[in-house]
Amino acid sequence: MLDVRSAMRRAAAFHKDRVAVKSQGRELTFGESWDRGLRLANALLEMDLKPGDRVAVLEDNGLEAADFYVGSAAAGVVRVPLYRRNAPEAHEHMVNHTGCKVVVVSQEHAHELEGLTDKVPGLQLLVRGDDYESWLAEQSNRDPDPEIALDDAFIIRHSAGTTGRAKGIAYTHRAWMSATRDWFYQLPPVDPGDRCLHVGPISHGSGYLFLPIWLGGGCNVLNERFDADHLMDQLHNEPISYFFAVPTMVADLVRIAEGKPLNLPRLKTVMISGAPISERTARAAHEVFGDTLYQMYGQTEAVPVSFMGPRTWFSETPGSDPIRAAGQVMPFAELEIRSEDNEASPGRRGRRDRHSLRGPDDRHLERP
Repeated sequence: MLDVRSAMRRAAAFHKDRVAVKSQGRELTFGESWDRGLRLANALLEMDLKPGDRVAVLEDNGLEAADFYVGSAAAGVVRVPLYRRNAPEAHEHMVNHTGCKVVVVSQEHAHELEGLTDKVPGLQLLVRGDDYESWLAEQSNRDPDPEIALDDAFIIRHSAGTTGRAKGIAYTHRAWMSATRDWFYQLPPVDPGDRCLHVGPISHGSGYLFLPIWLGGGCNVLNERFDADHLMDQLHNEPISYFFAVPTMVADLVRIAEGKPLNLPRLKTVMISGAPISERTARAAHEVFGDTLYQMYGQTEAVPVSFMGPRTWFSETPGSDPIRAAGQVMPFAELEIRSEDNEASPGRRGRRDRHSLRGPDDRHLERP
């Protein structure tokens, strides 16, 4: 197994002249994106960083987000995504407890980190301003080629829906490459030139698709924000093969389509996760998108855990009700369903928690 950096570098060489990244009307080939990543990697290392140091990032989707994904991997530094909806106190906690030495932040979000360098001794801020393109072009594009072991940390992501403060979960290169394999184990394979549309930030669930698309010679299309009408136009006008969506996004698309089937011959996968999806939304989405719907359940600590494709999800299965399930346990995962005091045996119900099977996305389908 290769480390993430080496696998990305090899794919960039194999697909040098193919389009790797697209955002806001601009396209970068693999060669161009890798070159920009090397320049950012060298700029980071010039800030007295060394491989293994932690670097946080606060940004929206865009070419710059791809630069940081590639550049942090090329430099061997550990990527720590911050979440744009967090309060300043949450940013401070994530930066502090992971031991970040640098925060890379877009100009748009810089005000959210005001005063952070006073609270975290030794912390440096790299703000991507209007001069970012000219600044990046001035950096060296020499490959720093740090030594990276499979069990070195690659990324630290923070848990969601947890009690107390968010916990940082470190993924090694080995673990991230394994997760990359697991995510696509039951999905249609990536063909060179396939496009994956990221309508959610790649700091979140959609980001798990960035690396497998890159390694397969596909193009990551990065939208700055989710806009259902714009997304529907993209699906009709661009050859999109994959996109990740939470149930509320799916419900908005179903509403715009008025529940009617769409003719999208290049679409292979709508990857749904991030929250429970109601039976009503799932069935309506199946009418619109056909057999392209896949459902995955996991947690930041372990992802993916269960998975289900359309032929299983929307099937009639004696003794089971797939439409209300969160998938089948994947071959690479272990899962226990617990009763009050021990593991529930097959065919028996586990302890019911306080969460309802009715998803919050139902309200979107009820709009006029």
